[in-house]
Formats: sequence, C-alpha cells, structure tokens
Amino acid sequence: MRLPTNQTDDCFAVFGKLMDDSGSATAIARTLTARLGPQRAILSVVLACALLTYGGVSLFVVAFVVVPVADALFRRADLPHRLIPAAVALGAFTFTMTALPGTPSIPNAIPMPYFGTTTFAAPGLGLIGAAIMLGFGAVILALPAFARVTEAFLAVDGPLVSLAFATNVISGITGSASGGLMITMQALGGTFGQLAAQAGIAPELMHRVATIAAGGLSSLPHNGAVVTLLAVSGATHRGSYRDGAIVMLIGSLLALLAVIGLGLAFGSF
Repeated sequence: MRLPTNQTDDCFAVFGKLMDDSGSATAIARTLTARLGPQRAILSVVLACALLTYGGVSLFVVAFVVVPVADALFRRADLPHRLIPAAVALGAFTFTMTALPGTPSIPNAIPMPYFGTTTFAAPGLGLIGAAIMLGFGAVILALPAFARVTEAFLAVDGPLVSLAFATNVISGITGSASGGLMITMQALGGTFGQLAAQAGIAPELMHRVATIAAGGLSSLPHNGAVVTLLAVSGATHRGSYRDGAIVMLIGSLLALLAVIGLGLAFGSF
C-alpha cells in the first residue's frame, strides 16, 4: 500500500527525529569525524549522503536523517550552518541520483523501458559525469568560461541535444527530476528512440543523457526536494540556495555537456 505524500513525509520526519533524539546522529557524526577529521566535515556529509542514496534510501529520507549528523559535524568543525544544504545536496541530489552506474534512483529507472536499457547504461560515461558533478562541488568555475561551453553545446544539433534540452526544460517546469523525465519519455521517448536509431546513437547513451539532464533545471528553487531540504536544515532560499545551486545545477549541466561531447565523439562506453 502506498502512503499519501503527507503521511510519507511524516514518516520520514519521524525517522529523522528518532535518529536525532536517540543519539544515533551524534554517534555517526563522531565516527565520521574520527575517521576523516573535523577538517573534512563537508566530505563526511557528502559521503554519508552518497552511500545512503546509492544504497537505495530515498533522498527525502536522507535529508531528514543526515541533517542532524551534518549539524553536529559542522558545529565541531566550526563551519557555517548555511553550507549544510549544499553538502547534503551534493551527496544525495546529484551524481548518485543521475550518473553513477546501477544507482537505484527513480530517474535512472525511468528511461529503461523506452530505450531497452538497464540501470548500468553507459557506465563509463556515467562515472565521468559523476566525477564532474562531485568535483565541481568543491571547485567554483568561472562563469564566463561556463557560458562559452554552453554556447558551444547549444550549437550542436541532433537527438542527444534535443533530448537533453527537452528533459531539462520539462524537469525545470515541473520542479521534479523524475516527474519531468517521465513526462518527456511518455511524450517523446518513442520519437527519440527512432531518431537515435536513425543517427546510429546507442540507446545506452540516450539513457544516460536523459537521466543526467533530468537533474539539471529540476533543481531550481521550487523543486520539492530543495524546499524540503532547506526546511529540514532550518535554512532559507536566500541564505543557502546559492551554494546548493552551484553543486546541483551548474555541476549537473557541466556533466551533461561532457557526457554529450564524449558520447558524440566515442559512442557509449
């Protein structure tokens, strides 16, 4: 039986509260800090989120569970609280949601029936995309350089670019990676499959591009997961969204550019 959304969110909240009140969150924080050191508090949070989401835990559950851990870690490391949403988003809302091969996330499963693929579609390109998203979370790139890359990307024509553009726009409008990708696949999946076959583009490459594209504009401020994460963290859009946008939005778009470029040059791998 599927619980209504409000009841499901309540369950997630209770689970996170139990983690906090029972002392489990503090215990995990101390373990992570002991292993990685207070100077690596952000890395500890990112890795915890990544392990949980790649293990199949819903990103909403991760938000409720990890925020108390992150709060304890950041206090010990004397880091600003406003960075917690960005650290959680980097670990839970980016590379483990759309790029890592085999990830059990909903966006990674949606393209499968339309392209006849599996969750391990284009594993090499997926790993490259994941590496770019994760790396970009720690490095702020110059915006003019990013604009030039974007212009070059938009100048390319073909099914991959059309798929990436359509998925990004629809996901941005709906404020949901899985919702936008499902709408795109239901409306255009068959057409994109035919265009890819005519162009000699592997369905695995189409799968990975669609999945990564869904994680781009879907992370705009009205995204439900973003709103939930900020609320759970006790943060605001004004204070914390900018940091999250850098690791979620720009990082995902850079990964998308790289995967499309490599896919056009070398095919799926």
